[in-house]
Amino acid sequence: MTFTSFYFGMDGSSSTPFPCTGSGHSFYIGRVGGEVTESSAEFNVATAQAATPAFTSAYWDLGGSTSIPAGLTASQWGQKQAEAFITAIATGPNAIHIQGKTLFCDIEAGNPGWAKSDPALNREILNGFLDVIATLGFVPGVYANLSDFDRYLGASWIATTPFVWWLADWYVALKTCQEAETNFNNFFAGNDTYSRGGYKVMIWQYNGTQGGSPRDLNVTPYNGYLNGHWNPTPAG
Repeated sequence: MTFTSFYFGMDGSSSTPFPCTGSGHSFYIGRVGGEVTESSAEFNVATAQAATPAFTSAYWDLGGSTSIPAGLTASQWGQKQAEAFITAIATGPNAIHIQGKTLFCDIEAGNPGWAKSDPALNREILNGFLDVIATLGFVPGVYANLSDFDRYLGASWIATTPFVWWLADWYVALKTCQEAETNFNNFFAGNDTYSRGGYKVMIWQYNGTQGGSPRDLNVTPYNGYLNGHWNPTPAG
């Protein structure tokens, strides 16, 4: 499979200008909290406004197994976090900016609960999270780099609920958007080497130099984002 047109975007506290605005819509994925606490500290309102609400989605820092509160199962902890996330995008201070229907969880070493965590329990947490997001009418997504995904969940693990796979932090020195498009087609579209949880990469966060300085940028195939959400793409 080869894609011919792409959207480019940014996430977190990133500020405009967007890279490659002439190639299609720009998108933004902003952080709105973590575990069970809403936070606007890293949500860039100006970037969301530039992308427009229709192309603004959100992510949430998911807590791992060593942060499970007393009295909750791992699955319940995932469910609680998903419920807090949905409340944040519905009633939080940045709700007006978010119309995108894909809701991503962020899994990485710096988030609470992942150091020395239990992969089996982590999988239960994530399944609980994904299930609630999907049941309440949204499309769940997962953001992680390969090493964290494999360490905390297992490279061969298959999710019980379909999700959009957002691959993070694949550090290559890219200077043009054409390079990003070429790499997406060469590495992610045509094979399953980078697939995880049973799904192909649909968004790639990379280290670019547009705007004169290094920053995290994102690229996605244009037909991966339809009707206000990304679509899970099965591996194989």
